[in-house]
Amino acid sequence: SEQKIALDGVLANIGPNGTRVPGAGPGIVIASPTKENPNYFYTWTRDAALTYKTLVDEFLFGNKALQPYIEDYIHSQAVLQTVTNPSGKLLPSGAGLGEPKFNADGSRYNGNWGRPQRDGPALRAIALIEYSNYLVKNGEKERVKKVIWPVIANDLAYVGQYWNSTTFDLWEEVSGTSFFTTQSQYRSLVTGSALASSLGLSCDACTTQAPQILCFLNSPAFFDSAKGHLLGNINIPGFSRSGIDANTLLGPLAAFDVNAKQ
Repeated sequence: SEQKIALDGVLANIGPNGTRVPGAGPGIVIASPTKENPNYFYTWTRDAALTYKTLVDEFLFGNKALQPYIEDYIHSQAVLQTVTNPSGKLLPSGAGLGEPKFNADGSRYNGNWGRPQRDGPALRAIALIEYSNYLVKNGEKERVKKVIWPVIANDLAYVGQYWNSTTFDLWEEVSGTSFFTTQSQYRSLVTGSALASSLGLSCDACTTQAPQILCFLNSPAFFDSAKGHLLGNINIPGFSRSGIDANTLLGPLAAFDVNAKQ
C-alpha cells in the first residue's frame, strides 16, 4: 500500500539500520541520502522531530514494531542536546538547542548556516510528550520522569526563554518571527504543562510563557488586514515580502492536538 511504501522509505533514512543511510547513528533521521549537488546527508532537529511525531502517531495507531525506533530517538536526542555547537552549549543558557543541523553521526556541523532555528526544540518536545503520555497511561510513569522528562524539560526551558527572540524560518531563508515556529512553541508548552502535571512535576516555562505566546498569536501581528491574509514571517529588518507562505498552513498542522480540550 502507499502507506507501507512511505513508511518503509522513512525507516530507510534512519540510523543505524536504514538501508539508504549507512553511517547514520541510532535514532538519527537523515534528510536525504544525497551527498553531492546538494549534500543533504545531515540531520535537522526540526525535520527529525516532525518525522518522529509521525512515527509516534503510527505507533499509537497500533504499529508496535516502531517502538525500538522511538527509543533510539530518545537516546540520540538526549546525547545531541549536550553537543556543543556553533549556536552554543546546553549549559548554562541552553543556546545550543537552537542549532538546526548535525552530522549524520550526531557530531557538530561547523559550516555556515542559518542559525538559530528555534522550532526544533519545540517540535522535539511535542513528539516526546506524545510518546510519554502513552507510557504514563501504561504504567511507566517513573521511567518517563527519570529518562524522558529531562530531555523534554531542556527543550521546554529553551522555548520559554527564547520564544520571543528572532529565528530563521523553517525554509532557512529569513531571520525574524515565524508563524510556524510560534505556533509550535505554544503547543509544546501547553502539552508540556499537562505532562508535567501528570508526573507530579512543574514546568515554570510552560505556565508563565504559554499565555504570553497565545496573546501574541491572537494579536494582529501575524495578519495583514489590508490584504486579508496571514503573514508567515514578520520582524524581518530590511527585507520586504508579501508574507504569503505555506508555513501558515503547516503551523496549524503541527500545532493541532486531537486530544486538546475544546
